[in-house]
Formats: sequence, C-alpha cells, structure tokens
Amino acid sequence: MTYPLTWQPGDVLGRNYVPRPHWMDAGSSTTDIAPWTSGTLGQRDVANGLGTINRLASFTLTRIKLDGLPIESGRQYVLRMLAFVSDPAQTVKVGIVANGGNDTAPVAGYDVTIPPNSGYQWVEVNVTTPDKQWRNSLGTPFTPTAMDLIITATSAVAIGFAMVRLDEPGSPISGRLDGDATDTTDWDFGWTATTNRSASTATALTAYPTASADEAPTAAFIAAATDLTLDVDASASSDPEESTLSYGWDFGDGATGSGVTASHTYAADGAYVVTLTVTDTAGNAAGSTKTAHVSAVTGTDPTPDPEPGSGPITALIAEVVAFMGRTGDAALEALAAEHVPVMAEIVNAYVRGNGPTRTGSGLGEFDFPPDLRAVTMTASARLLNNPAQLESESADGYAARGRFESFSLAEQAILHRYRRRSA
Repeated sequence: MTYPLTWQPGDVLGRNYVPRPHWMDAGSSTTDIAPWTSGTLGQRDVANGLGTINRLASFTLTRIKLDGLPIESGRQYVLRMLAFVSDPAQTVKVGIVANGGNDTAPVAGYDVTIPPNSGYQWVEVNVTTPDKQWRNSLGTPFTPTAMDLIITATSAVAIGFAMVRLDEPGSPISGRLDGDATDTTDWDFGWTATTNRSASTATALTAYPTASADEAPTAAFIAAATDLTLDVDASASSDPEESTLSYGWDFGDGATGSGVTASHTYAADGAYVVTLTVTDTAGNAAGSTKTAHVSAVTGTDPTPDPEPGSGPITALIAEVVAFMGRTGDAALEALAAEHVPVMAEIVNAYVRGNGPTRTGSGLGEFDFPPDLRAVTMTASARLLNNPAQLESESADGYAARGRFESFSLAEQAILHRYRRRSA
C-alpha cells in the first residue's frame, strides 16, 4: 500500500497484518494462544507503560496466518516487536513463508535475526517476502493462498514477546497496535475492526481529523425588506464536517436574534449593517455581513436618488425608432412622435412623479434617470407595434380611448423602486 502524503477522513494510513498482535483482550487465558501455532502464555512485567501483561514464550517455532498480506515476492515490510531475547548465545529469527506449504523456516537471506536485549524492548527489523518456487509437503509446486509470519528460536527459552506489528514502510503510525490511544497530537485513528482475536480479518487503521483539524463553517445569508421589516435566511450556510450549526443575528440597531431564519422590524428608515455568526459543534465560528436598507416604502430599497438626465423627448423618440431597427422610416417616426410622449406620461404617472424631472410644459417632456428612460423606450416600442391600444373609439355619441395593456415584469421591477405608496 502507498500511504497518502495528504489525507481525507477515511483514508487508510496504517495497517497491522498480524490478526492477533497481543493477548490483552478480555477473556484471554493462558491456553488461548490461537491463531499462533505454539508457545505458552505467561504474565510478565514488560515495562514500556504496559505493566504486567501476557507474553508468548516457550517455543522454538511459532507462526500465524496473515490473511490480508499480498501474495507478492520481494515485497518489504516493517516488523516491530516488544520482545525479550535473553541470551546472546541464542538465535531468534523472523521471516515470511507460505501458508499451507511445508515451510518451517524462511529462505536463507529472507530471515532476519532479532538482536538480544536486556529486558522487554521494542525492536524493529525489515522483513521481505521470499522470491522462490513454493512447494507443498509432497514437494509439488503450488501457489500459496496466504502467507505466514514465522518466528524461530534455537531454544525454547530464547525469546518472549508481548506485542508484534507488521506494517508497510512509510506508515505514519509508530508502534500502534490497537485503537485505545492517539500516537501524536497530529493524528487520530480508529480501527476498522477488532484485531485482538483470531476472527479478525480487517486490520486497517483509518484516519479521522482531530479536533484541531476541524474546519470552520461558512456563513451566508439572504435578506429581504418589506417596509421597515427585514427577513433573513441563513440556509446557505454550511460546515465541512456537516456538524450542526447555531445561528446568531445582530441587526445593527442593538437588536439580536437566533435561528436559521429570523425577522426584525426597525423603528425608523435607514441603512443597517446586519451580521450573521454561525458556530459549529467544535466551537469554530464564521461571520457574514450585509447592509440592509429599510423604509416605509414598498420594496427593498428607498427611492433612489435620480441620476443625471439623458436628453429631451425628441431624442427619446429617435432612440425608440432606432431601437426598433427602423431609422429613416418616416411613417414610424411620425407614429413615435405621437405615442412616445404618451408613454412618457404613463411612466411618470406610474411612479407618481418620483424620478422624472419635468423640463417643459409639453406632453412627455421629462428628464428621466437612465433606468426609467430604458423602461419608457422598451414600453414605447411595444406600443408602436400595436398602436391600437391607444386609439379612440365612439359609440352612441360617447368617446372611449384605448389603454396601454401592461408593463413587463422587468419594467415593473424598476418602476416599483420609484413608486411611493400613497399616504
């Protein structure tokens, strides 16, 4: 396996191929050594912060099946053992052999000597899968379906070991044998399965972020004003770990609120800085601010200040004709000269005089802000395509003038910014 240089939650970062690396599990007895093939358990003080625990000794050969180990020759692994080799005159070796064959010792060159030491100490050696033709007990070549870890000694009193780990080079986990403790402050791991018993088949360690690695949430919200009331919604906020978020609101006038949505009514017109603060379960917080404009006016903004004007009605008439792509069409120009001023009056009436500035006493003589001028131009173009909307009809001596049918939704959105509510 190749360990990732950068990891995400759930990535496999370490492995112990030995399915029973120690005998500290509940219910362990002095006869319960399986799946190790031989040896005797006994209580010893192994130090290293572990105190008195079981260790396996009294064997000249013991082996254990490594179900998850790849069947691949020449592959290197790192073996770490908490062991005591008591006599320098004795030789203790470890290696990898085929399961189901007649191998009782690793091939020469593929067995590694465990050095003698004084008391129980962690020892570490590199172990390589042999490159050879495997044969069964009858001498017939065969392909193994699993590999074994084998430990041999020249006498039954040469070695005792309490823990063993077989992992691939490059593992960030040093000496990790179970899921009870964190190795360093930078890592936090959890086993994918129990590894203390022979029934274990999954011995991978997977990475999870520690609390210090928890990422901050993202704060986001939308706001909509109706008169003096502001409604806010923080549903767009998120957290990388998908933890539950809490929401706090500061409405900029001394009032506060909570919850993913909230509503607040201001006492007076104005622009207020609204702040949202979201906090995840780990205590990480993030904020977002917006400036909200509230007014006793329909819509989300007070009436905009009129922008500089853009020319007399004659220029607007020419722009409408050009907009329709019919510059030079005398008939259309005459029709536009009649109806564009009418549309200008309709626009002014719709916004109740808020925005346009009258520049003369003639029909449609206004100086429009650019957005209202655009509305007048597009609405005039539709009217010129159907001028019958404003034609007069008579019946039984009564005259009836047609009416302009409607503004588009986009035009209405602009008009409503200027239209004041009647007192």
